Amino acid sequence: MHEAPVFVHIQLGRKMSILLEGTPFVLLGDSAYGLTATLMKPYPDNGRLDETEKNFNRVSSQNR
Repeated sequence: MHEAPVFVHIQLGRKMSILLEGTPFVLLGDSAYGLTATLMKPYPDNGRLDETEKNFNRVSSQNR
């Protein structure tokens, strides 16, 4: 079971945008999550990522 579908159904998941609104903070998720204003996910690896996108994916993965 993957936690992405569960996250949207719990209280914290539903209130996340309200909790983080106006702050410089976001959550880091994996590619199973949808991109939102409060949740960042990696660039899809379609074989054409530039070095900046690859670096973002690597750093966000390490920090997740």
